Amino acid sequence: MNQIKKLFAVVLLMATAVSASAKELDYKPFPHMFVGIQGGAQTTWTNYDQLNLITPTASVYFGGWFTPVVGARLHVNGIWNKGGYDDQVVPDFTYKYKYVTTDLDLMLNLVTLFGKKDFYPLNVYLIGGIGLNTAWDNDDAYAQKVAMPMAWDGTRLSHNARVGAMPDINLAKHWSLNLEVSANSLSDRYNSKVNDK
Repeated sequence: MNQIKKLFAVVLLMATAVSASAKELDYKPFPHMFVGIQGGAQTTWTNYDQLNLITPTASVYFGGWFTPVVGARLHVNGIWNKGGYDDQVVPDFTYKYKYVTTDLDLMLNLVTLFGKKDFYPLNVYLIGGIGLNTAWDNDDAYAQKVAMPMAWDGTRLSHNARVGAMPDINLAKHWSLNLEVSANSLSDRYNSKVNDK
């Protein structure tokens, strides 16, 4: 009787394993949600030396892929930035301020758009979005208001529009590594001066 129970248990386990692998074959990866964190560097395009304006940046985002080609995310980025002033009258100086930018981004997977499969180990995403930027702690620039009459005090809100690209390498089923390069368009007074950049 014990042999029959053991045989029955083995058959039951094998049936479960076959059933689980069959479900795995039927698995549809879309839609699905994702979350990510990023760290990197940024600069503001201005008439000051760009290398002196590089600051660290950090981001967190979450979103979803609705099809193999189309996804969307909420992206939050901040928190330090730097500006610079340079003219013949006042000695040049740099100033720091803080910000948080929140964007709603549309993401297109260019690999699956032109490919024949729903999944590739390397993907390239095209990103475009709009959002709101909040900046504060601009005391360094505001202290130089004589030289920089556009320097603001308190908190400043600005629109944000972004475009970018992100190559993404799948490391495992639930993990990937990516590099995002993006350009953001803010109000020209974001860095306390107007210089059409």
